Amino acid sequence: MSSHNSHLTAISRKTLPRPTRWLMSYDPLLLLVKQKYLIMDYGCGKCELVNPSNWVNYDPYYCFADLSKSTGMFERIVCNYVLCVIPPEERMYVLKDIQRLLKDSGMAYISVRNDKPQWGWGVSKRKTYQGRVQGLPLPLLYKCHGFRIYTLTKDTELV
Repeated sequence: MSSHNSHLTAISRKTLPRPTRWLMSYDPLLLLVKQKYLIMDYGCGKCELVNPSNWVNYDPYYCFADLSKSTGMFERIVCNYVLCVIPPEERMYVLKDIQRLLKDSGMAYISVRNDKPQWGWGVSKRKTYQGRVQGLPLPLLYKCHGFRIYTLTKDTELV
């Protein structure tokens, strides 16, 4: 991964992000999990304090963990807005890493912003990258003004 200061885009939260709240009403497993390490917030930023206590929080800057031995471990993975703050050439790497972490029966939910101008953003004054995500090779689960949620499984073909 390059050093594009994506961690500077993470905001402190008092509540769960909107896509996570929507997903909790959609997928009861996100609420009812009884075992630790079945659910992960990939790229959690500063959400560790608001996420359910039985979730694994991973962020290369705020909640680093060695995931090399976690292949096929997670039943659900939530990934909110990560693809929006990394350059397009790194997005497939993140999707493939999430796919690697999923159990065969697992499901990942990838949310991206839907409330910004259609083209670009680029590098901000804070030297962070933020960009619109279009053309993901994933099934669209939900779309509203603020965000879109896509699904990813072990079997999803990533091109």
